[in-house]
Amino acid sequence: MSETGHDCQNDPFVYQSACVGRRIRLLRLSPGSGADQLTFSVEELDLDGSEFWFMAISYVWGDPTDTVVCTCDEKILRITRSLYCALWQLRQEGIEEYIWADAICINQLDSVEKTE
Repeated sequence: MSETGHDCQNDPFVYQSACVGRRIRLLRLSPGSGADQLTFSVEELDLDGSEFWFMAISYVWGDPTDTVVCTCDEKILRITRSLYCALWQLRQEGIEEYIWADAICINQLDSVEKTE
């Protein structure tokens, strides 16, 4: 059980590949409202020949040590509380939302990807 009170596997979230060139990662926010748990997945999309809509969010990072455990692709992912609150507010009942948030959509541990 995570600190947000929902079950998730013990495995940490791991990026499947470097996202460079004309590729982008988007967060697919699962529908929800009220006390529903916050869950999402990460998808890689090719910018060439693809047509899709997404929201890009900018938020205050806040205290980087103030984190919340979330479920991403059924794995554990720690995000800042400020990002968690923003995603919580963006959820809609019955509608998946595609969102670009740099803290998740860019592998912060990959300097080549961050530069790209």
